[in-house]
Amino acid sequence: YIEAAALYLALSSVLSALQTRLEKRLNRYGGFLEARS
Repeated sequence: YIEAAALYLALSSVLSALQTRLEKRLNRYGGFLEARS
């Protein structure tokens, strides 16, 4: 169970880091996506 918890924590931290990077990238190209939708 401890290994599963550590794996979950690692995955969640990586996902949050990816999400922040994606949000920064989307803010840079935000107008492009909004224009398409």
